[in-house]
Amino acid sequence: MAYGGHVKNKKKLTNVGYGKKRNMPNNIRLRSDYVPLKKVPNCEFCSAKKFQYESPSFCCANGTVKLTYHKMAPALRNLYLGSSAKSKHFQTYIRTYNNMFAFSSLGVSYDKDLAKRNRGIYTFRVKGQMYHFIDDLYSAERRPKNLQLYFYDNDNEIANRMACSDKINELIVWELIDTLKDNPYSIFLRILSEISNLQNYHIALKCNSGLDQRIFNLPSTTEVAAIWVDENDVGAIHVPHIQIYTHSNRTQRVNYYFGCYNPLQYPLLFPYGQSGWHFGIKKFHGEENMPKNYALSDLEQLPNIKNFTSVDGYLDMEDQVMQKGKRKRDTVSVREYYSYRLQMRNDDEDELLHTGRLLQQYSVDEYIKLETQRMDFVFFNQDLFRMDMLNGLLDILRLGERYASNFGKQTFLPNSFIGGPRDMRQRYMTDIALVQYFGKPDLFITMTCNPTWPEIEEHLAPSDEAQNRPDLISRVFRAKIEELKTDILKRNIFGKVVAFMYTVEFQK
Repeated sequence: MAYGGHVKNKKKLTNVGYGKKRNMPNNIRLRSDYVPLKKVPNCEFCSAKKFQYESPSFCCANGTVKLTYHKMAPALRNLYLGSSAKSKHFQTYIRTYNNMFAFSSLGVSYDKDLAKRNRGIYTFRVKGQMYHFIDDLYSAERRPKNLQLYFYDNDNEIANRMACSDKINELIVWELIDTLKDNPYSIFLRILSEISNLQNYHIALKCNSGLDQRIFNLPSTTEVAAIWVDENDVGAIHVPHIQIYTHSNRTQRVNYYFGCYNPLQYPLLFPYGQSGWHFGIKKFHGEENMPKNYALSDLEQLPNIKNFTSVDGYLDMEDQVMQKGKRKRDTVSVREYYSYRLQMRNDDEDELLHTGRLLQQYSVDEYIKLETQRMDFVFFNQDLFRMDMLNGLLDILRLGERYASNFGKQTFLPNSFIGGPRDMRQRYMTDIALVQYFGKPDLFITMTCNPTWPEIEEHLAPSDEAQNRPDLISRVFRAKIEELKTDILKRNIFGKVVAFMYTVEFQK
């Protein structure tokens, strides 16, 4: 992840020219002992653990995001946190077990060499997009998988599941089948196996259970699925749904904004079928807990003022701000939802952060969901980002487009989209401009994250490995970076700083 350059004391830049010698302190004395991060109190609203330099709204947006805890099944908790040989085996092959019991299939291109690593540092790295699919109920030409294992040949379910991989333990499979017997999707599919002539029925999985995630309530079978005979009764199901076919030879896509997106793919994280993020989750507004000001959606990022080439552009943006300030965002965004879920709390019983290698896949999946939503917003709101300026003839000529039919159809990511080509180009050009103006840097400083830092080790469960806690590693490392920046930029341990740039690199 790259960060652009910064300039301090812009009013004094005329006194610093290219190639001029800067005054560096002759005697720099730095502490050689370990200096831990300062302890900060937990969040007053949601009791989430906080680290130094984290904003008050990092976890629950100052109490406006309030979600019920996801309860973990006792048998799964023992497998996740246990130290026995059976638990260690389960923790090593957790992704294999989850994929075996998943109701949906995963479409993704990932680094198989890293994902199959059983020794050393395990890494789940994807290339491109991740998709979730629902298959037909019957599989005539291949071995049953995913939801078909709940429906097809229940008398031989153990044999069918054991055939999925030669690395799984039969005792664990029995235990997981028993654990998921209360899962509403599992119950529904097993009921279907007892119905004859299914081709005469319409079968659907509801995209959202319709339950309020701010209070504790588990979904029932009727709240996650439906079956009916007459086509005229389709209106009986009042929410968007995924049609399941018996023999269609095609898969149905589970969209990222469906509440069933997570429970269908991660039954070992949500054994009771608890919903994930979806549109319309309301924020919590108590008598003493009202938003301090109006907030824009995390997707509704306005264009950078530096991009405007006329006064009209600036006035248009000002009008947008005024219009959006008139209404409050009263629903929970993707970022806010998973910022709340991926927190450390002493009274949290879902054990999500201690699920090892499956947490890596889940974290990557949810970040792709967040970025997909941001890109969808950019795609459907090109006019909001003033892309008519970029969709002009000069851009078409620069890209070498020769066909007039394609004019204006390109979709551009603005520089406010983090990690996009314009964002990276702008950061690069800013850094190059700093070198051109100030000359080559005086200091090149590196800092490496240490998984044995006390701030990391004290928050690891006995079954945890630091490499499987990307949330903890990233938060502690960021706090260390901010402390280093404070030492250099505010305490001036190397002398007065006029400009700096830095980048964060993830290596495994």
